[in-house]
Amino acid sequence: MIRHLFIDPASYSTGWAVFENGELKRHGTIKAVSPVIGLRLVELYRSYLGFVVTDSLDNVTVERMNRLVHYYVIWSVAAILTAIFTKCPRISLNELSPSTWKRWLSENKLQLSSLKAVYTVASDDEAVAIAMGFAYYKKEGL
Repeated sequence: MIRHLFIDPASYSTGWAVFENGELKRHGTIKAVSPVIGLRLVELYRSYLGFVVTDSLDNVTVERMNRLVHYYVIWSVAAILTAIFTKCPRISLNELSPSTWKRWLSENKLQLSSLKAVYTVASDDEAVAIAMGFAYYKKEGL
């Protein structure tokens, strides 16, 4: 069984989706509440550290960031990946461009709102993580 985690990162709210052998198993949103960026990073780190303790992971894919992304988001990715690699040092890391999951939505005549409705999703970030997973497995032909 291959367990793959997809993450749509942000500095306040990150969406995640776990696929096992190409099938969506779990998904959620992790929210940091502190207005202070340093404390938000600690919240994200601790949340993902706890997440990885409960799930053994084989792969992680993070949405590729463009040059215009706020540096707080870059810091949040660092905090999240530090937590993941602390528990799973040999995990495979990938990135997926936003155009890949957006193309998958378009080809399947879907919108984030339809994913949110079908899978009872709490945030756009979570819906993006799910779309990333489906797009990845389609792209890989799995």
